[in-house]
Parts: sequence; structure tokens; C-alpha cells
Amino acid sequence: MAWGSKTDSTKSSVTSTEQATGLLTLNPGELMHVQIDADPPASPTDDLTVNVYGTLDAASPVYDATPIFSFDIDKDAHASDNAASFILSGLYGFKIGVQAAGASTTYTEVKISYRKDGVSI
Repeated sequence: MAWGSKTDSTKSSVTSTEQATGLLTLNPGELMHVQIDADPPASPTDDLTVNVYGTLDAASPVYDATPIFSFDIDKDAHASDNAASFILSGLYGFKIGVQAAGASTTYTEVKISYRKDGVSI
């Protein structure tokens, strides 16, 4: 197993309108370690929602309307930066979306970073 290089997708001024990565793909047997690092304002009122949507298409992706999974990063988890990691596998294609859980908070910056394990069957 050899991890590939780290790639970042930075989203600015994240509100209740979702912002997402472009199409990300995995080969059979590959894993992707993903880290979401959120920079909340001084007094956030809304958590950050992370959604992962799957697709079977590469040329013109048609993503699922319902996320494969979704979770919130607690607005009060840390004073300045809130981070959460997860592992993805078994998906051909997907995108990762982030948005404030409500209309009252704007996250200054949200960085979606990932690395593939580089192993393909």
C-alpha cells in the first residue's frame, strides 16, 4: 500500500447553499482518506454538514439525489478549526459537499483534503 499525494479542494464563504468537489473516482481496491477542516466564524450558530453523493458516470456525472452518507461537524468542537476524517471505498465515483446546517452561519473557509491509497486490483 502506498498513499498518493494530498489534494485540497478549498471552499470559501460556505453558507446553507452546498458547495462540492468535482468528480472523484476510485479503482477497485482503492481507499480514499478524506479530511474536512472547517474555519467557523467567532460565534457560529450552525454546524457544518458534510454530504457524500455517488455516481456511476464519469463523462457527465449524474449524482444521487440523496447522499450515501451525511454527518455534521459540531460548530463548538474547537475554538478556531474543526476537522473530521473519514474513509471511502467501494464507490466508482462521488462528490463531497459541504454546507452550513442553517441559514445563520457563514464558514470562512472549508478545506476538503484527500489521499488515495494508490492500490488498485
